[in-house]
Formats: sequence, structure tokens, C-alpha cells
Amino acid sequence: MSDTPDPGTMSAREVIDQLCDDFEKGWLSGNPAPLTDVVQAAPESMRSDLFRELLAVEREYRTKDGRPVTVTEARRRFAVFGPWTEPIIQELLAVTQQYDDHPAAVSLGPLSDALAPRSEELPATVGGYHVVRRLGRGGMGVVYLADDPLGNRQVAIKMMHPQHAADPTARARFIREARSAMAVEHDHVVAVYQVGVESETPFLVMPALKGESLEERLSREPLPPIGMMLKIGREVALGLSAAHEKGLVHRDVKPANTWLEGDPSSSEPAVQVRRAKVLDFGLARAIDGTDGLSLSGSVVGTPAYMAPEQAGGRAVDERADLFSLGAILYRMAAGRPAFAGPTITAVLTAIATHQPPPPIELNPAVPPAFSALVMQLLEKEPGSRPESAHAVADALAAIETARPTPVKSPRRRAVVFGLSAVVLLLGFGVWAATRPANAPLEKQKAADPIPPVTPPVVAAVGPVTYKGSVDLLVHRKDTDGSDLAFPLSDVRAWPLKPGDSVKVTAEVEPAAFVYLFWIDETGATYPIYPWAPLKWGTRPASEQKASRLEVKDPNGNWFKIGGKDAGMETLQMVARSEPLMATEDEIKGWFRDLRPLAFAGEKAKAWFEGFDLVKHDPLRAPEYGGEIGQDNSPLGLQVTLGQRIGKQSDFNRAVSFSRLGKKESK
Repeated sequence: MSDTPDPGTMSAREVIDQLCDDFEKGWLSGNPAPLTDVVQAAPESMRSDLFRELLAVEREYRTKDGRPVTVTEARRRFAVFGPWTEPIIQELLAVTQQYDDHPAAVSLGPLSDALAPRSEELPATVGGYHVVRRLGRGGMGVVYLADDPLGNRQVAIKMMHPQHAADPTARARFIREARSAMAVEHDHVVAVYQVGVESETPFLVMPALKGESLEERLSREPLPPIGMMLKIGREVALGLSAAHEKGLVHRDVKPANTWLEGDPSSSEPAVQVRRAKVLDFGLARAIDGTDGLSLSGSVVGTPAYMAPEQAGGRAVDERADLFSLGAILYRMAAGRPAFAGPTITAVLTAIATHQPPPPIELNPAVPPAFSALVMQLLEKEPGSRPESAHAVADALAAIETARPTPVKSPRRRAVVFGLSAVVLLLGFGVWAATRPANAPLEKQKAADPIPPVTPPVVAAVGPVTYKGSVDLLVHRKDTDGSDLAFPLSDVRAWPLKPGDSVKVTAEVEPAAFVYLFWIDETGATYPIYPWAPLKWGTRPASEQKASRLEVKDPNGNWFKIGGKDAGMETLQMVARSEPLMATEDEIKGWFRDLRPLAFAGEKAKAWFEGFDLVKHDPLRAPEYGGEIGQDNSPLGLQVTLGQRIGKQSDFNRAVSFSRLGKKESK
């Protein structure tokens, strides 16, 4: 499966929609691609329209995360494209940001449509409902908050984009699937009130519910209490069972499509989550259907939660939803996704080949029976999974019943929210209510202690609450002269040679104080961050936590690979919960007298976690021409650094990679 659609077989609109869909999926799976890279990889004739749509998507996610994209930031980031971006930046950030930040934009109730500022594109009514404001948009459509003048309530309206609605096949499919979803009436499925057509554009109407998505909950609290975890899993399984009994497969079960009705600001778990509901059957298909494609011709679903057979584009049945449910349960139990990677292709490869460790190995508080059930749900072969969603619900109920009665813990301080009620936002793959999985998590609560099964959960899980990566993006020219960028895990990045342009990327979740270093083939070490890149003596007096970094040279350009002789170079990331107290001389001492790393093949590379080699991850498997265990190999370097830095590091990642010399590059 290619990350980039083929312009030769698709219309310009289809290419843009496909790229937007992939970009949104990246945000939802926690690995958003840099917007500039996506635009640069597209044909020049499409870049303006593509840039407008991608910036709108990024703006939605960043605003919800509390990190809105400002005009100043956008001008700096996108200056590489030239002056044509300025009108788009003004349109999306100067005008619509003012609209979204308006106090009336968050008011609720029958009169809110009279108070909210209106965009020229905002319809006054849809199907007799008075539109209040836009909640989100995506490649396939838009979602509005609206008032029901007859029912004295608010609803969410999903409406197709006109260009898709003009396709008779697309219109028929939307209406058919919406009517199928209407047939599922269950306490744990979000209802569809109405399906209709307005100005030849289909729409459906759903409730606007109070609460939050499971994605939001996990972004704030990666390890929810065990009891809550079991309740959510059981109720989602019951909702899926109801859909399966009607002959529907959801095909996009994920935390963002799991709604938690309740009051997130309460200190009581039972009030925080009164009921879990499955929502958005926009990708649902009949169990006997053979079409595994979305409207734009791509495999549907969200990569990190997609069953192997679905990722491979094969026909799916209800057991694909069970795999997705298993991926949700795994994330709740382990505090991290079962399958991750730097690109969508990498995630899909992991789903097909990677076997994650059982949740109980990462979180000893998890009941053994629950851990075993999750691993059964994640079986690669559909026939090895549980027989039905109802069987899963029964198993979770039995585990819940078998647990000791929890002792009520002291009331915890409630999380303060800006709104007393959070409105459910329904979109075509874009959830304005969804916090990206790689968002900074500076305030993280520990799971409720549940004696006697749970010794202190934080102490038991400890560093596993951190996850992240460090990588190098390598600039390449496509055959048509367009600019591309590839991580080290992509074969198209190789071989590296003098003169290549690169930039350093790093991610850590939750946010931490990050320190990046570049170790060249001679063992010489240069600071990358938070110092001015490559310049010792420039460490800032005040440091800030970071969750995602893209580092270029001191002039803001991509680094240029240098070096006369071939060898191995290393990117080293150290992350801490508190600022590093060591002096600069002490830090330099960590890297003093390091052994040179000899050249070991033009594509040699190795990844490290905890100063140890990553061996069994297919996305980061070592490729090395020599004996990787030798003292002068990358592993020997990590052993040395572990002895020197280990006690100073709460979390660390590294990658060593080969680089050709001038002689080999000729």
C-alpha cells in the first residue's frame, strides 16, 4: 500500500481527498506527517487546494489540543512555498480563528444560532434544523451543530461535500449506510435520528451528547482505572454485538469513535463515565459486502486499530471489529497503542507482522484473564479470535465480577474544563473533539488504586508511560523534480552521502524535557536541542517541555551531511520529567573519548531503546554488515552511554546509521 496516491489514475480532487484522509488518519493514530512534506510531495498544480485543506485539518486538531496555529507560526513554517500561501493563511487563521474563538461559538441552547457569528459558507438551515456553527470537516464532508426547533434540543448534522454528493454511487452508498445505522437501536450505540437530502446533498442527524471521546480521555489519562477499562470494553462490545446482529460491520472502531457519556469534571469514575457508546457508522458495511474501499478508493479504517485482513484490503466480517476492540483495550491497559510507527505504511506493516507484548507485562495491575482476552482479540487470523462481540462482553463481565470489591479511594481533585458540558462532535474522519495521540500531557493522573490487586499503579508501570522516537528525515528529489522526505526506516532514504539535506525529528509522550545529540563517525558529539543546533555554550537559561520537535540548522535550513570518510553516525535522545541539572562540562564528559564507528554497509542502521538494541520490531529491525555486539559497534556505543547517562535519563531513544564518504559517493 502506498502512502501517496497515483495522480495518473485519479482525478485531482480524488488525489487531494486521499492525501487529506491520510493526513487526518496520521493525527488520529498519533503520527501526523509534517504538512510541508505532504504538500511538497504532491504535484505542483494541486498544492494550493491541498495546502488549504491540510491547514484546516491541522488547525482543528491543534486548536482542540490548546495549541492553535497562529498566523505568525504559519508564515514562518510555510515560507518555503512562497507568497501564494499568505491569502490561505489569512483566510483560515486570521478569519476562522476569530470565529472559533468567539464566546458565542461555545454557547449552547436554542438561542445560540442568533448569537454565533456566521461564515459565508454556513447554511442557515439543514433539513429544518437551524445551523449554529461548524464543528469539523474532512475530506469527505462537514459536520454542524444545529438546533431542533420542534424538539428543543441540539443535534449534530453530518453532510457530504457537494463534489462527492454529485456522484450518484457515492450518494446512494451514504444514504444506504446511514439507513443501516438507523436500524441499530441500542443503549451503547449513538442513534441516528434522520437521513435526508438538502439541496441535492445527503445528510444525517445524530444527537449532540455530553461527555468526551475515549481518545480525549486517554490523552489526559493514558491508564484509566481497571474497573472503568472493563466497563468501557464490555459496553462497546455490547454495542458492536447489536450492530453485528443487524448484519453490519463497523470497520472503524477506535477511541475517537467511542463516546463516554458522563461528566469528565467529576472526581467519581462512575459519574465521569456513565455509559459508553459506539458512534459513526459512516464506514459500516453489510457483513456479506465485498467492497473494502472508501469513496476515494482507499482501504478504510484508522491504521492503528485496523485488523490485518482489513489493512490488506480483503473482505472483512464482524471479527475485524473484534480486533479493533482488542486494540482499544490494549491501549487502555498498556498506556500505549499495540501498533505504532512513523508512517501509515509502517503501522500497517506492524499490524501484519508485529506481536505486541501482553498488557500484563507492561502494567502488572491488569487482571491476567483480561490480558489473555486482549491478546486473543489481537490474533492475526480471524478464526482465532473470540466467536462474537457478545462473547467478549460476557468474558469482560465475568472478569469484572471476579475482581475484589474496590476500596473507595480519596476523592481526587476534579479536572477543570472550560465548558460545563462537552458536545459530541461528529465528522467524516475529522473529530474536533479528539485530541491527537501525541499531544503534550503535562498533567497526567495516576490510575485509581484498587486493593488488593493493585499495588501503586504508577510505581508498577513507571517509565512505560513514556513513549517516543528519534529519527532523521532525508530530503530526496522525485523523478518529476518535486521534493520528498523519508525517514531512516524507508528504503528510499538510502544511501546517505555528503551533501544530503536532513532534519532531525523527535517525539515523546507525555511531554518532557528533551535533549538531543548528534555523534559523528569519529565519536565527536554536537548538541542539537535545546542548544542552538551544533553550538555548545548556547543552552537556554529557561527550558520548556516538548512533545514533538523538528530541528534544522542554525539558519533554519535543513542540515547538510558532511564528512570525508564513510562511517556510522548516531542521533541520541534523552528525556526527563525535570530539567537536566548537569553543567555543560558534565554533559560533554558523557560523550568524551567515544570510539569511532566503522562503516558497515551503505544501508546499515540500528535502533535502540533504553540503551539496548531493538531486535524484534519489523519496522526497526537492525541492518548491519558487521558484528553488532562488538565494542566498536553501535551497541557498544549504547552500552558506554548507558553507563554514563543511564541514571540521568528517564527515557531515551537512539538510532545509528551509515553514511558514505566522498570517495564512495562518486
